Formats: sequence, structure tokens, C-alpha cells
Amino acid sequence: MLAIAIVYFVIMPTIFVACFAWIAVDIQRIKRLEQGGHVCHAEIVKLGTSGHTRPKFYFITYRFEASVAGQKAIVLYTRKQSIGWKTYKHLKTAKEIIVKYDLGNPNFSRLSGQDADYSGRLLFLLIGLPIAIIWFGLLFQFVKAIYR
Repeated sequence: MLAIAIVYFVIMPTIFVACFAWIAVDIQRIKRLEQGGHVCHAEIVKLGTSGHTRPKFYFITYRFEASVAGQKAIVLYTRKQSIGWKTYKHLKTAKEIIVKYDLGNPNFSRLSGQDADYSGRLLFLLIGLPIAIIWFGLLFQFVKAIYR
């Protein structure tokens, strides 16, 4: 009974909160990029898929040069981003994309312009919502069992 209570009251809510916290942080970073990010061209290193799983998840790996605000040295950054099927299909023939990066932290960047894609949030919603539904269903059963 203790193990079940730990799953219901600790593990599942933690996963649920983590998924939605990730989305909230991502939204905040994207807003910061929209307000003051720097736009540059990036080279497509790789377009890929999650393999044979259903649903398929798509991603892009890209490389760009940037300097951190206040520094003169230019550094090569390689980043990976989840993308949707339409963006994947569109970029299959492209060699270069436009990205926007945070001047204070170029490690945070996103596809920009016509290639902008925020599908990564959907992945966490796809994970978080079923967990929440299962959690509430199991919690209901748990509470019902206590009051019997």
C-alpha cells in the first residue's frame, strides 16, 4: 500500500509537473528570443527521425557561429531541435536555415523565420497529459478504496 501511495502522490505528480515546467521554461526562453535574440544563418548537419516508433518524432541538428555578448571570440555551436513533419519535409532539400539565438547564451537557439517550429512542446504535452489522466484516474480509485 505504501508503494502505491508513493507512485500516486510522489512519482506521477513529479513527472506531470516536470513536463509542464519544461514547457513553461521553453515558452519563457522563446519569448526572450523574440524580444532580443540574434538572427543568423546555420548549416543543417542532420535531419532525423525517431526510427520505427509511432508516432514518429522528427529532429534537426544544425550548426552556427556566434559570439557570447561581451566577448570577441567566435564559437561554433551545434544544436538539436524537435520539429514537426511539415518542417522536416520542407527542410529535406535545404542546406541552410535561419536560427535565432540568445546573445547571453548561444546554447539556446531555435529555428526562426519561415522555418520556425515549436513542435517540441507537443512532445511534452503528449507525455504529460496521459500521465495526468492516468494519475487522476488512479487517484480516484485510491480515494474510493480508502472510503470503502
